[in-house]
Amino acid sequence: MASDNKGTSTVKTVTAKQAHSNLGAVMEDSQHEPVIIQKNGRPYSVVISVREFEKMGIRNS
Repeated sequence: MASDNKGTSTVKTVTAKQAHSNLGAVMEDSQHEPVIIQKNGRPYSVVISVREFEKMGIRNS
């Protein structure tokens, strides 16, 4: 995750329309940090890398 000068974490956020139009970029960005997708101005989904997903202990079926 990126940090600002105050030491707080920031996460990349895109709209659903941006995610739809730029899925490849969202997938690439998610390899480095979570990407929040907003729908109607509110957080709706989060895209994370498989590496981060596996750290959560959830098995892919």
